[in-house]
Amino acid sequence: RSAVEARRRAGDLDRELELRRELVRTTGSEADRQALLERLIAVGRLDAAAKILSAEVKNGDSGAMDRLLSVLVAADRAEAGIEMLTRQGRLVEAAELAASVRRWAQASDLLLQAYRRTDGRAADLLARAVYAAGRAGGKAAEIRVLEDRFPYPGLPAGRRKALGLQLVQDLRDAGRAQQAEQVLERLATATGDPGLAVEVATGLAGRGNCAAALEWAQRAAAGATPPPRLFALSGFCAERLGRTAQARRDLQRAIAMADAAGMTPDPAWLDTLGYLESA
Repeated sequence: RSAVEARRRAGDLDRELELRRELVRTTGSEADRQALLERLIAVGRLDAAAKILSAEVKNGDSGAMDRLLSVLVAADRAEAGIEMLTRQGRLVEAAELAASVRRWAQASDLLLQAYRRTDGRAADLLARAVYAAGRAGGKAAEIRVLEDRFPYPGLPAGRRKALGLQLVQDLRDAGRAQQAEQVLERLATATGDPGLAVEVATGLAGRGNCAAALEWAQRAAAGATPPPRLFALSGFCAERLGRTAQARRDLQRAIAMADAAGMTPDPAWLDTLGYLESA
């Protein structure tokens, strides 16, 4: 050990490390081995340090894994750590390591693999995969991940709705309006959410498809608390289709619900109802 210290003071790094290795082989001392490892890391001989730590991991030393991953990242060899974790089935940890070195596409792929292994029951993994994909390739990549598992079977209704609406918005932002509306309809069907049914009906009515809008309005009306605007929408569509009695009835209901809720009815509702009643 005195020889090791002498070489260190003399600045003869190669000889110092050679003596430290020899000391480990001779004594088998854990303290000497740790001293060698720490010295290798301190002087930037990270490949040599990683070799020692890899042997410890193979020998079942769980604590060595964290140190090894840190050494690999510092040595710009994060890929080796990612591969090691992936082989062990530790996909989320592999993804986290990939994200830490900004390998976003790889992180997204690993998180998707982990998500699939849960049979689609881990909403957090899917949301993180979407985020990583967005960091890697923008909205287009984000859309691909969201489309991959749509309509997200196995997730709670609230998470399915949130992820589905994110996909709808991304598609709209990408100029894919028709596909966005198709996704919205599928999402409303899959979740049975009355609010989504109202949104579908509103969109159909705005595009002049009143027959389909009425069908969706009826579906939404089966919900627990349909909003007044749903019946107003139904009334407007019925009026366009020449169904005067239904239009009058639905508008009257919309206005009565608004009054009961302390809301001010939309003037257009009152004007249209007035026109129908005077006709």
